[in-house]
Amino acid sequence: LHSRRILFGLLVPVSSRSQLQLVVAISPSMRDDRYSAIKRICCSEKPIPSQVINARTLSNSQKIRSITQKILLQINCKLGGTLW
Repeated sequence: LHSRRILFGLLVPVSSRSQLQLVVAISPSMRDDRYSAIKRICCSEKPIPSQVINARTLSNSQKIRSITQKILLQINCKLGGTLW
């Protein structure tokens, strides 16, 4: 509940801007409550496409190219593009 209030406080001012097309959140650790709060706010309370990324995922330097390509494909799809 506490993290939900903090996230809502951060996302509401940001999502009220009409030009905003996507929210990308990089989380220091993958906590279900944090992920759920971001998705709930971005999907229903302030509808805007969102991508949540675990910072640990980005720390694997040997696979960074593959990881970023997959993240970008997901973002492209969420913004109306196709996967391939």
